[in-house]
Amino acid sequence: MLEYHRSRSVDILQTINGLLKPGGIICLIDLDYNCMTHYGIPKRLESALLGTIAKLADKADFDPFVGRKLYTYLYDLDYREITVEIFPHHLIYGELSEIDAFNWTKKIEVAAKNSGYDFAEYGGDYDAFRKEFLESFADPRRFTYSPVICCRGKKPA
Repeated sequence: MLEYHRSRSVDILQTINGLLKPGGIICLIDLDYNCMTHYGIPKRLESALLGTIAKLADKADFDPFVGRKLYTYLYDLDYREITVEIFPHHLIYGELSEIDAFNWTKKIEVAAKNSGYDFAEYGGDYDAFRKEFLESFADPRRFTYSPVICCRGKKPA
C-alpha cells in the first residue's frame, strides 16, 4: 500500500513504528518497477507506459519504486535482524493467461486512461495506445516482470 502514498510513506512508517512494541516484528512487502518492465514491445508503447507511470507518480502520489526503499526505511528506523527477500509478482512470458489478460486490460483501461497522460506517441489517441498495448501484450514473445520485495525487521528494545 506504500506505493500509493509516495509523499507520505515515511510518515506512515513512523506512525506504524510508534504503535509497535519494542522487540515487535514488522514486515513490509511492496512492488518495485510496478508495470514498468517489459521486453519485446514497441518503443513508443514502452515510452507511453513509462510516461503514464510518471504521470501517476506526479498526479496520484504513486511510487513505482517503493519496493527498493523498504530496507532503508527499516534501517533508518534502527530495526535489527533485517532480512530481505525478492520474488516475482508479475512474471509473464509465452502464452498470455486469461487472468493476466484481464488484469492488465483493467490496468490499461483504468489507470492509464485516467492518468492524465497525453499519449503523444499516439497523437493523443488513447484508443490507439490501448489497441497496441493489448496486441503487444498478447504476443507470446513479450516478457514482463515486476518483483515484490519483502523486508522484515525487529524493533529495537
